[in-house]
Amino acid sequence: GIAHLIMKSLKKLNPSIDWYAITFEYMISFEVVSAITRQARNGNISITNAALAINQFLNDFNYRYTRIQISSRLTHQATALAQTYALRGYDAIQLAACVQIHQQRLRLSLSPITLISSDIALNSAALTEGLLVDDPNAHP
Repeated sequence: GIAHLIMKSLKKLNPSIDWYAITFEYMISFEVVSAITRQARNGNISITNAALAINQFLNDFNYRYTRIQISSRLTHQATALAQTYALRGYDAIQLAACVQIHQQRLRLSLSPITLISSDIALNSAALTEGLLVDDPNAHP
């Protein structure tokens, strides 16, 4: 399905990343479903492929991805990031989640995470915060 093709494309971008172990915070599920649905409505992908991609994503989201809850600590960090970088609300939450996970992984001597985003402001803030960034638009 299309979700498999997306993962295959991502693997080509950086084979060293375990794309199935990407960490999402809880709010990302509706962001991904929304993006896929908009692509179908705009005629960029078929409704059938959109449905398959959404089903595959939700299955992976429920059984393969690690999620973190939005805590008061996370919202405080997101508020500070929103103010520092003038980020939109959801972008600040996503960045705060990535920063927390990144810091935890570094403390455990694990590899850093990579934020996959095509948002220029979010990518710039993530780089400043020490994250790796991959813009899918940079790989036509």
